[in-house]
Amino acid sequence: MKFLIIQKGDIIPAEMIIYLKNQGEVDKTDSLENIKIFFYKIIILSPQGFCEEEFYKILKLLGEERQRFVVFSDRKDREFILSCYNLGCDHFISPPISMDLFEIIFGRNKLRNFLAKKLKTHDLDFWSQIDSLENMGLGIRPLLILGPTGVGKTKIAKLIHEYLFGTKNSFVEVNCSEISETLIESELFGYKKGAFTGAISDKKGLISQANGGTLFLDEIATMPLRIQKKVLKTLDEKSYLPVGAQQRETSEFYLISATCEDLEGLKELGKFRKDLFYRIEGFTLNVKSLSERRGDISILIDHFLNDFPRKIIFSDKAMEQLLSYNWPGNVRELLNFVECLRMVKGGIITENFLGRKFSKKQFQKESLFKDPNLIECIKEHGLANVIEGLEGEILNHFYRSNEGRVRKTTEDLKISNNTFYRIKKRISV
Repeated sequence: MKFLIIQKGDIIPAEMIIYLKNQGEVDKTDSLENIKIFFYKIIILSPQGFCEEEFYKILKLLGEERQRFVVFSDRKDREFILSCYNLGCDHFISPPISMDLFEIIFGRNKLRNFLAKKLKTHDLDFWSQIDSLENMGLGIRPLLILGPTGVGKTKIAKLIHEYLFGTKNSFVEVNCSEISETLIESELFGYKKGAFTGAISDKKGLISQANGGTLFLDEIATMPLRIQKKVLKTLDEKSYLPVGAQQRETSEFYLISATCEDLEGLKELGKFRKDLFYRIEGFTLNVKSLSERRGDISILIDHFLNDFPRKIIFSDKAMEQLLSYNWPGNVRELLNFVECLRMVKGGIITENFLGRKFSKKQFQKESLFKDPNLIECIKEHGLANVIEGLEGEILNHFYRSNEGRVRKTTEDLKISNNTFYRIKKRISV
């Protein structure tokens, strides 16, 4: 873990530097020239000694690169503090500061470290969300995980449960799309003997089984409205009524929900209860599709192949096709593909083996010009401005994913060094 201090002189208090050194490495500088800021977890800087224009320029660069940074200053004027926050500052702190504040701002990010050992992704947006979850008190309010099918929402839910409760407390998973509307009530809430034909004895429901642990409601968007109302009452009162029972029973659990559907849209259409939506969205974690984080494809392939005692190699062209493929089934599809390689004759996978599915021609058939918002954006701002904006976002994404390695970024994007620096200069202004 690395921290960077930007200051002119010895402005940052010694106790803060000692604390940071106990957390990891600390580097110091008085400018960002030749500094690869992506390598640092947090940057701490003081405006003292800088002219205002120079200081704001540094803040602007850090904000554009979405780098976490903290301003340390005894300045109290509102406009200055507001400007720092508007430029992307995470925290503005003034002396004196306490150890408790150090822990809040520079804490070890235990959740991030825990997940990093078990999840293979370099997506900075994801890790930024994880940092926010921990800072805002994960485990107190419900968690809603959003993302397309196959991205690993269930795995993330299990890992967060393990982080919060260890392996002793129960993790109860309910896939709402797999239980029929006639059965879901008895499955969730349980039932009493004689409640209906075939109820020959009492049965505990999944909500009861989750007591003291986590209830994971997967594909919650498919839950019938009638059941949504009962689930809401359970969450509000921490109690529920089994089918055929006269008295309510209690269950204390942490709630994680997940869906690949547009809950906002379903809510507005009346297909998902607004009151339940606001109850389950305590914290929201958005997981991108694999096509939106292509830097993870090769990482995941290597990770999955490491489990095989028999080693397999991809030709350069074959790997190029895999990196270009859209992976509509996301991580699940990628894992299934890698597992199929166990039976392949020979140890080298070529583009001929991959076939038409992974060919560039197949990939190019998929139109990128689908989003009506994109069409309106082009009408409003003009094609040239939209293309420039996309160029900047794409280059920044790959540059961050590749940890600031220019050569790897130009290779991934198939652009020249001149093109790279032309775009980089434009978006850094």
